[in-house]
Amino acid sequence: MNIIRFQGETPAIYYEIDKDAPPLGEGGMGRVYQGYRFDTVHNFQSLVAVKCIKPELVSNPTVIQRAQREASIQLNHPNLIRMYGFFSGAEFNQFVGGYIPAYYVAMERLVGVNLDDVLYKGVITDRSGVVIPLADEVKQAYAQDRITVALSIMQSVLTGVGYLHESGYIHRDLDPSNVMLTQEGNMKVIDFGICRNLNSLSQGGVGLTQVGQFLGKYAYAAPELILGDIRSQGPQTDIYALGIMLAQLVTGHLPAQGSDQEIMQAHLKGALDFSDVPSKKLTKILQKATAKDPAKRYASTAEFRADLMAGSFTSVPAAPRPARQSRQEKQPARQKRQAVVPESQPVVPEKQPSYRERRISRQEMQPAVGKRPFVVPTAVIPISCVAGLALGVILSLVL
Repeated sequence: MNIIRFQGETPAIYYEIDKDAPPLGEGGMGRVYQGYRFDTVHNFQSLVAVKCIKPELVSNPTVIQRAQREASIQLNHPNLIRMYGFFSGAEFNQFVGGYIPAYYVAMERLVGVNLDDVLYKGVITDRSGVVIPLADEVKQAYAQDRITVALSIMQSVLTGVGYLHESGYIHRDLDPSNVMLTQEGNMKVIDFGICRNLNSLSQGGVGLTQVGQFLGKYAYAAPELILGDIRSQGPQTDIYALGIMLAQLVTGHLPAQGSDQEIMQAHLKGALDFSDVPSKKLTKILQKATAKDPAKRYASTAEFRADLMAGSFTSVPAAPRPARQSRQEKQPARQKRQAVVPESQPVVPEKQPSYRERRISRQEMQPAVGKRPFVVPTAVIPISCVAGLALGVILSLVL
């Protein structure tokens, strides 16, 4: 065991990690380990995740500033990962033969699996093999009804990102791999590594991202992000990525595919492929969310979310309408009763219904709405013929 302890946000709080334990993950800036947060005042300890900045990067001011910025986004929301802070210490380095500075980013420990692994790799367990019930539920439901599950996922993600925006930050790296399905049954947006404070531009501050520098993933990147146009980046930059992500969830593939260069050109100048989206209304929503001009996108995640909630989308074909009945089919009894008999054939009169029976029959035939049914015109047998026939029948009976 190689237990590392460092001071927390107050003298009463400290953290511990075991750097000989397998890391939870690893990124460009450092490795993430499971650790514990001890609160000596309240005699309480909790699981945390701690990102340890790589030793070769501790002297890089840009890396340290970015880690500090990530740790400073300390928001408490059910759809966002919770950050505890940025901390410093010292660790013994065997190559140097002495102690060197060490930096840590402490955050909420999430037991879960990311959305990308669930939907496209079928993973429903975390790294230690623990089954995540929400992941299993989402995987099975997605196989049956892709659109309903996609909309449900987007409701949670849009809510969390909306709170991030309201708090003055944009994420800039949204995609299914940065949405975690947790053991507690929550969907959380994670990885604030390249988040940006919206107030920095209005105050004339200098950002860590330089003009012309791209950060993020090409497949989900808005044009202004690809171009490194930091002054044009804002909430609409995240809305663009969420539009791409929704299209992927609905269709099962990205709307821009190919090499990195081809994907960039599709985002910058080309047309995104929404041909497999099974709803024209949903296609219009996606087109608005991913407009090339940020001003033409949704003004906020709330507006985007409202359109999704107001719509009625389905990937199941609508049930066919029942065949429309002909006028003759609508009036079977009357048609039979008033059938035309050729005059050349002898006529045997049937028993005629009484007035009361005819009235009841007409009422039963009336449709539910107040529209009067159309009666098919029929020929009329001359009354003289009927009288003659009746007299012949009477005489035959007498004789």
